[in-house]
Amino acid sequence: MKYGIGLHVTGYELIEGTYIPELFLISNYANTAYVELRELSYSRETFHSITGSPPEERHRDPECRKVVHEYLINGDLIIYNNGDPNLFNPVFNAIFDTYRHSKRLDKVREIETLHDLISLIRRPIEVVAKFQSDFFKVDKILVGRKVHDLAVWRDQRYYSTSGD
Repeated sequence: MKYGIGLHVTGYELIEGTYIPELFLISNYANTAYVELRELSYSRETFHSITGSPPEERHRDPECRKVVHEYLINGDLIIYNNGDPNLFNPVFNAIFDTYRHSKRLDKVREIETLHDLISLIRRPIEVVAKFQSDFFKVDKILVGRKVHDLAVWRDQRYYSTSGD
């Protein structure tokens, strides 16, 4: 039996005096259904994630890296997950939309710390893991073991509750 791997690796690139984060995906999965395998390859994920364009080698060019930097400086988030994006993304969007709505009503505090940020990104994973453990057939569960998390702040500090 062949097994798949999906690994995210983060780092910073120095582009014209500015450190800009990049996330690389190393995987042999053909897509996010996590069923079909292909040859092991890597891709850059930040630029295409915020623009909706397919991953390309040119995304390493300074123009693309600056787009990522500007996106993040404007306070936008880039969220990734290994597991079940088809369940994670709607749950994350619902939680984040609820946060933004509550912020407009002046009911929530600002996300000012890595602890605040990690809670925002960890909660949807916990919801999906619990949903799958409650309702999925055992051989179909993709999320459910130890939750690994990592939040990176704009000043390059990072925090993980899982110790990763």
